[in-house]
Amino acid sequence: MRRREVTAGPKRPASGRLPVGCLCLVAGMLLQLSPGPVAAASKKPHVRIDGLEATLEHDRATVSFRVTNGLSENAIERIHSGIEVEFEHRVEIVARRSFLMPAERLAQTMIRTRAAYDSLTGRYSLYRTLNFRTRPRNTVEPLNDFLSTDSFEEMRRWMVELKEIPVFDPSRSLDGKKLRVRVRSNVGRRYVLLIFPSAIDAHAEQGLSP
Repeated sequence: MRRREVTAGPKRPASGRLPVGCLCLVAGMLLQLSPGPVAAASKKPHVRIDGLEATLEHDRATVSFRVTNGLSENAIERIHSGIEVEFEHRVEIVARRSFLMPAERLAQTMIRTRAAYDSLTGRYSLYRTLNFRTRPRNTVEPLNDFLSTDSFEEMRRWMVELKEIPVFDPSRSLDGKKLRVRVRSNVGRRYVLLIFPSAIDAHAEQGLSP
């Protein structure tokens, strides 16, 4: 019996081409960075703090503001699909110091607003918690509030409009200083290049006087 030998042909030189998966990833990254019509069409409204008002009386500040464009279409869809959505708002009273020294934080209130939707009843369950950061810690009990409503507009106001939020620290005085109020709201997150999470937030600051 004659045996048949098979020999391998000459190796082909590498073409230097990238795998298809890598090409798709690069194309997606370029599409995210490109300022063309696709990127312009997906641009979201700018989230900002408006209507910031603050008053000071007897070592206690009262702050009101709203987060314009804070309740996005994506957040609304999540709520109506039965997923709870929570926003976090931080209000601080700070005292300005010398040019080289950072501002001193005198009082801080953390506010969490949360909304859940029941498609069977068509009602929103709304929650709000105020936590006061004091020295020593936990000397002021948190404030909790709850509301049930079938009004979409009332739900929207609950999430992004905050009125007369108290900010104080019973162990510290807020008199005789160059005071300012700082507000920062975190209303979700987006993904940069479809991979890296980035917070969607807004902040504002203004002077505070009696």
